Amino acid sequence: MLKTLLAGILLLCSFTPAKDGPWFSGLIVYHNEFRDAAGEVVESRAGAQDLFYIQGSNYKLCNGKKETRELYVGKTRTLQMLQNGRVVTAPDTARHQIQLVATHLPTTAVILGRPCQAVQLMHGGTTSIIYYSLEVRVKSQGFRTSPFGYWYALLRATNGALPLRTISVYSKKGYTATSEATAIKPMALSATDFTIAAPAR
Repeated sequence: MLKTLLAGILLLCSFTPAKDGPWFSGLIVYHNEFRDAAGEVVESRAGAQDLFYIQGSNYKLCNGKKETRELYVGKTRTLQMLQNGRVVTAPDTARHQIQLVATHLPTTAVILGRPCQAVQLMHGGTTSIIYYSLEVRVKSQGFRTSPFGYWYALLRATNGALPLRTISVYSKKGYTATSEATAIKPMALSATDFTIAAPAR
């Protein structure tokens, strides 16, 4: 009887789900490309490169010149954006959460040596295909009250994995935006890195 009980316990332990983590902290560099309805490459205010720093429930988005464009601090639940040279703070509210239609796709890819899965997200007139790797993840719950509701909805659809390739089709505006990671750099970041004034590394 004891042997049977021990065997049962061992069997149950073998089916214990893997622990969460490790969680990513560092920098992802993205290359952006924008095309109009005719397929021609066009310029965008978003720029050709993004530097995306993330740690815990904080993120900082900079342009290719390392100028801060957007900053979210999870502890204070504040989203700040730089618009026309001045800092604008978005309201601290969860009312901006949006509903996405998420469909997991059989499509796969390898991006920067990491096997990626794909999910299609639809909202309004925008359809996006996100490629993500479970090797590059954060805790999605840390962003649940971000005023930028799309970000939290995306992380829930990818189980916290960060996008490594995003292809978005904006049917109303007639253009396609593609953003793909060109570098993933794990870094030990701290709260001091997530201020508007802090220089990007």
